[in-house]
Amino acid sequence: MRVSYPELVEFFVRLLINYRIPYGLAEDIAKIISKEEFMGLEGCETLKKELVTLKNSNLNKLTLNYEDENSVIINSTTKSGLLTTQIALDYSIAKAHNRNDDACVCVTNTTNMAISIEDNFQIRKKDYGYLMVETTKQGRFTWVIYFPNHKFPTVFKNNLTNVSNLEKYNLVINLDKILNELCTIDKSFLVICTKKIKLLNKLYGELLKKQHKKRGEIIQPEELKYNWSQNWKYGAKINNLTWKKLNSALEKS
Repeated sequence: MRVSYPELVEFFVRLLINYRIPYGLAEDIAKIISKEEFMGLEGCETLKKELVTLKNSNLNKLTLNYEDENSVIINSTTKSGLLTTQIALDYSIAKAHNRNDDACVCVTNTTNMAISIEDNFQIRKKDYGYLMVETTKQGRFTWVIYFPNHKFPTVFKNNLTNVSNLEKYNLVINLDKILNELCTIDKSFLVICTKKIKLLNKLYGELLKKQHKKRGEIIQPEELKYNWSQNWKYGAKINNLTWKKLNSALEKS
């Protein structure tokens, strides 16, 4: 079946509110999932996998493990990445804009990060680039880069570039403590807002060179933009079984 963007957002908001997610955050997450679906990144499938974790999430149990002028480490205590990605984004934007400087937020003990971001115009209008990287036990990483004035990101899946390589780019001051935390705890991710776009371009070049030849995948902004335009025109085609599962979750919540 095909669903329009407003219909999908409204459906997700209802479901998330029933899961006791605060309205404002529920709306942001609903837009993130819908954007991923419309960009061809299987947002509905992601939400289906996260339903149990979302239902058991308690935002009051988020723990701030470390903070300095530029950086924050948040222990999410196994909360859904759909929640923590948006929280990390909001925190990094606020921190960067308040100081007119680069900012970094690390989230540990979470599930898979979201790839899409909500309100990224706040970054683009301030000439910020946006970087996300997620760690896995397999030693491969998912990297997401938003360049200023770009609505769609470049996504590197199963990339061999280790997150520790970030230290040499000096995107954020005192990044070593953050990277140590990121490299030692499974299911963690990092969000960076930066104006150092030349350094971000150098990192982009390194990621291109170290993409896994067999298991790796690069998704370019042009592909995401094409998927978005087609799905906006005709509606996103949702897997019937996934849609039934999500509707069932709404009815039971």
